[in-house]
Amino acid sequence: MLLNKLSTMASFSRANRHLLAVLFSACLASTCFPRADALRVPLATKINSDDQAVLEDLVSAWGDFTGSDTWKDSGKKCDHYTGIDCAGNGRVTNMTIADAGASGTIGVLTKLQSLKYLDLSGNDITGSAASLSKITSLSYIDVSGNTNLNTGFSSLSNLEKLKHLDISDTGYEGSISTFVSKLTDLTHLDMASNSLSGSIPGFLSKLKKLVYLGLSATGEDGLKGSLPSGLGKLTRLEELYLHRNGLSGPVNVLSTLTKLNRLLLGDNYFNGSFPWGFSKLRNLNYLSMRYNALEGRIPNVISTLNKLTYLSLYNNNLKGIIPRTITTLTKLNNLLLQDNYLDGYVPVLTTLKKLTEVDLSANYFTGPPPNFYRAPSTLNLDDNYFFGSSVPKDKNGDTICAASLDKNCLTIPSSYGCGSKPSQRTASACNKFCGTSGNLQCGGIRIGICYPSDKVVETSGSTIDPGCLCANGWSVSDDKQECTK
Repeated sequence: MLLNKLSTMASFSRANRHLLAVLFSACLASTCFPRADALRVPLATKINSDDQAVLEDLVSAWGDFTGSDTWKDSGKKCDHYTGIDCAGNGRVTNMTIADAGASGTIGVLTKLQSLKYLDLSGNDITGSAASLSKITSLSYIDVSGNTNLNTGFSSLSNLEKLKHLDISDTGYEGSISTFVSKLTDLTHLDMASNSLSGSIPGFLSKLKKLVYLGLSATGEDGLKGSLPSGLGKLTRLEELYLHRNGLSGPVNVLSTLTKLNRLLLGDNYFNGSFPWGFSKLRNLNYLSMRYNALEGRIPNVISTLNKLTYLSLYNNNLKGIIPRTITTLTKLNNLLLQDNYLDGYVPVLTTLKKLTEVDLSANYFTGPPPNFYRAPSTLNLDDNYFFGSSVPKDKNGDTICAASLDKNCLTIPSSYGCGSKPSQRTASACNKFCGTSGNLQCGGIRIGICYPSDKVVETSGSTIDPGCLCANGWSVSDDKQECTK
């Protein structure tokens, strides 16, 4: 409308034209048009000269690293400097120089007093982390992978705004310092891949906002003792990493952490049975308890963990059968149960359509080897007592040639079609496993659901799936996979 009036100014009187010009000038100076600072995308801010001088000093201290050439240019807007973000006043607030090849002391960095976010991971920064305690505005620190920045962390206790602290793989040595207990706003604490010692302190229970806790050690020594009850109070935890330590005792205390989606407890000395309380951890998609001393059976309630994609229980002392309820874990990609004392028939696994890695080796499984919906890329069934003439097949009936079947009791057919036949146990080794009379008789073959114990029984007319017989005085179990008294 204003432009239409301007186009017809020639028809106005001199007074009218003068009035319109005054109104137009006033409009330019007021709110008729949006100001630059009101635009959706703000103009880039020029970096503060003092902070830019610090960047130049850092280049001198750290040498050439990825993006350092831009830090030498003065008077530029913030978006010119690689890995740098600024506030509206030009002060540096964010610095991300990860895996950039920077090498030198951390000291001069402390002059950036508006810094909130600092990621120096994967470099070779040296000196004492105590320097960072002078930047009280910090809410995010990641110095992981700087293996010579391993002292002074206790001084960080004054950083009241800190929410994220990653000092993993820095060469930190010793017990978990009490400075951590004062950082009550932390949501992420990672001290993994260090030489941790002592026990897990109870004061960690004060960090009630934690979502991520990483305390895995290097595997050479690590944390000792049992899990403190306070860990069970960290109910916001979604990821917990305690692997490669020397921890022992039961793990039931973790049953209250119902928001967990990743739980790594492997390479410790945890004992007792698989905790029934874990049935409450229904958000778990990754569970590793490998290389421990767990005993007893895998409980049927494992079926409640229906978001699992990764299950690793290998190298324990688990016994009994694989519960059929495991076939409801339809999101499983990895099923690792090797090196236990599991026995019986393997349940039908064709419902687990996403399996890519299966290892059941070094157990006492019998019956025919299992079939699969599709061929896993890794399938290890070695060192068991599978018998019969069938070999693993996929849903189309095609032989799964990736299957490793050595050291079983199979009669591999001549039509095997997968190159050289797997080497099998001798007949005497197979018979010895079940005793001279066998504890079950399946299809006339004196081998069946056997145990590495002295439970050897005579056969009778009680049927057991699939077509096996139980001895007099023995009854078929509810899942029809073994004979019980």
